[in-house]
Amino acid sequence: MIKKSVRFLLLILLAIACLSILCYLLLLAINWRDQVPNAAALEMVRINSLPAIGDDQDNGFHIFYGFDAPLEKDAQQVGKDRAKENHRNDYGAGTIWESQDFKSTWSEASLKLFRDCEEMNDHCYESIIKANKTDNILFENEEVVVQRYQELLDKPFFHETTASAIRFPSYAPLLDAQRLWLFRAFALAEARESKGLADLLDQDFVFWRKVMADSKLLITRMVAVNAIKRNLAAGWIIYVNHQSEMILPSAWQVPFTHAELSSRKVLAGEWQYVAGLINEGYENISSNETRFEKIMKTIVAPLFQPQDSMNRHATYLLALAKESERELNEIQLNVSSAQKLADKAFDPNNLGWINYIYNGMGKILLNLGFSQYTEYIKKAHDLEGIRRLHILAIQLRASRSLNKMQKRISTSMLRNPYDEKPFLWDQMNRKLIFDARGDKEKYYEIPL
Repeated sequence: MIKKSVRFLLLILLAIACLSILCYLLLLAINWRDQVPNAAALEMVRINSLPAIGDDQDNGFHIFYGFDAPLEKDAQQVGKDRAKENHRNDYGAGTIWESQDFKSTWSEASLKLFRDCEEMNDHCYESIIKANKTDNILFENEEVVVQRYQELLDKPFFHETTASAIRFPSYAPLLDAQRLWLFRAFALAEARESKGLADLLDQDFVFWRKVMADSKLLITRMVAVNAIKRNLAAGWIIYVNHQSEMILPSAWQVPFTHAELSSRKVLAGEWQYVAGLINEGYENISSNETRFEKIMKTIVAPLFQPQDSMNRHATYLLALAKESERELNEIQLNVSSAQKLADKAFDPNNLGWINYIYNGMGKILLNLGFSQYTEYIKKAHDLEGIRRLHILAIQLRASRSLNKMQKRISTSMLRNPYDEKPFLWDQMNRKLIFDARGDKEKYYEIPL
């Protein structure tokens, strides 16, 4: 009896094993070959291959990329050398990757002052102005850093180069340098040099608009978005303290264009970066992997189609890019709409689970982060509303009267770009509010 039970159990296990092998062989047959690049993938390649609009010497990206180089070195040349190594996929070592934290020699008082100005607000402004009156040198090496930043702002265009494997720029030193630059604006405001103040804010604002428009990495674009917000915040604080002397920077008065708000270039750059990771992960088995991990990777690898994955990713990102180029009051971009775009790209025939038989691993991986892009796109779109909010706040404050505020806001041409309705007014707290997406967590407000 026991022998029969054991034999029966073995037969069941053998049947399961045979069925598993047959299923795996069937999956192998279905996944026998990969796809050729589709139109969307070829379009991504084309976008990433577009040449710079000017001479290489005029490309601000090189200084941007080499900005953290030791102060005695030429940041532009360092950035060029780093870009070349990226395209050789050789970025692990070498003297060109040496960096210098220009804050490392600062006194504790200077560091505290800098930390207090993480946000451009009244406290920061008062701290800087007070310190300027007592110290001739607030930050060691400030002149050298600001000069390097000035050279960056002077470059006529920004063309970010990408590679399948890339060592990202050091963004923190760039944003630290921007703070030093804006501190100069505070000093010019105190000196009543209104023209120089407007020019300084203009240079910074125009540069970061160029970065936002032509960046090919999402992180670079988000850094630009935050830098633009900081510029507006600094200008507002200056205006509050020096209303009669401040000239509104001309770049503030220019609406963000479709080209600046479009995510086509940056999504193409992200596609290239992800495509590089896909190919690298598919081709390489690390020596650090355990034997079990290597076996599992060998078994699963045939069920993953790199080019098909890149095709579907390109189709999805291009659909997002087209959505990002619509008028702001027509855009309907959220997790739900992103899911619909993803479904069209990953399962165009609406086959459901059957769709995962071919390149199932690729589709699972692509679905993991499909919705994250929408938040990045919306953060860039919000800038037009934030720009309008600051200009309206300045106009309202210039009237020197806060009476009948709701009526004046309602009749203003400066409105919420998403629905063309007036900005909100919080009478109790005397705040002008931009409700970016009907979401209280996305409020931008300015106290008047």
